[in-house]
Amino acid sequence: MRTISKVYSGFVHAASPQTMGMYIGDPPRFHTCGVAGTYLHDEHREDLWNTFYRGILAFACAAKAFGDDALSADIRKFSVQFADENGHDYRPK
Repeated sequence: MRTISKVYSGFVHAASPQTMGMYIGDPPRFHTCGVAGTYLHDEHREDLWNTFYRGILAFACAAKAFGDDALSADIRKFSVQFADENGHDYRPK
């Protein structure tokens, strides 16, 4: 349940910090067409790997839901490798 929650978190519903992060400028306003050229642009670029990681987990969950345990396990192994190569370790301690 936790994995599924993490996969979909932020995709279905806008999160307050990200929504309010679009409220910048002088005078401040909501930038509904994006924040290119601001400090947020660099932050989002640095976190792009996370979107890919969540996509990988979504495929692992889908394979499991369709009963393909072997494929799900292979994708999960890949997700660990992907996270490791990006400097993250989400394995249980």
